[in-house]
Amino acid sequence: MTTPDDGPSLVLHARPDDLEAAADLEFVAAHLAEFRRARVDVSATAALVVGDPDRCSELMAAGLPTIYLHPAGAAPGDPGTADVSATIVSWQVPSWLTQSCSRERQFARSEIRVANVAPPRRVRSAGGDGPAVQLTGGCPDLEQIVAALRSALSDGGPAAGPIPVLTDLAAADWARLASRLGEFAFARVDVADWPRALRRADLLVAGPTLLATTFAQSANLALRLLPAVGIRQSRVRKALGVLAGGADDRTDLIMTPDVWPVDTGRAGALGGATQLARQIRQLCLAPV
Repeated sequence: MTTPDDGPSLVLHARPDDLEAAADLEFVAAHLAEFRRARVDVSATAALVVGDPDRCSELMAAGLPTIYLHPAGAAPGDPGTADVSATIVSWQVPSWLTQSCSRERQFARSEIRVANVAPPRRVRSAGGDGPAVQLTGGCPDLEQIVAALRSALSDGGPAAGPIPVLTDLAAADWARLASRLGEFAFARVDVADWPRALRRADLLVAGPTLLATTFAQSANLALRLLPAVGIRQSRVRKALGVLAGGADDRTDLIMTPDVWPVDTGRAGALGGATQLARQIRQLCLAPV
């Protein structure tokens, strides 16, 4: 986002220490090249907030038109989702997440639903380097995650080098987990470099998050699921089980590229970032 200093500006904010929220924010920002990032709230035209309702309330109280995107995989009734104060409230709900659960969730008429928020450029994997690991949402059961990772990485075949890892675990927590998997070599990767890391991957090993499904779809990679952590991952895991043919209780479920809905581009299966960018432009033209 590089524009002249006197151009329109946005406050862009994601919940701190939430890798999924930060990634979603940057994916949307990539479609808003005509805006600059506001240095202070008072100079901004509008705001986009991902996963931080308190910050959203602050911006609304200051009179700034604000779009709020709930955390990926959230649904009405989840803790922290009620009574969000925003000009527009949005939810990231790909079609398979509602259809696979055999019911539509109850959304308010004033709320909007968007498809998967995906990277602006697709990077198709050519394979050859072995697995990649994406681990987000914490690690409340170390033994369970260690066992699941060991099984998935052992089944995935030898890696050509250190296994790339995208994680929001604190350095000490990741070091403790990695030390239990001494037979493997890992290399942590930032989210900005993650698509590049997936270019040579043969398999993505990850928890059941919308961010993982987005990367798997955009890179045309098989996705092997780790145990779910929390209500949002459990919801996504249930839907993925149904999408894969009812294998909801399997601990080694692999989502192959052919199971995903066809992406029609723009506002298709991976078009959530484009949809949100359009909402922001409309809000700047005609604030509510």
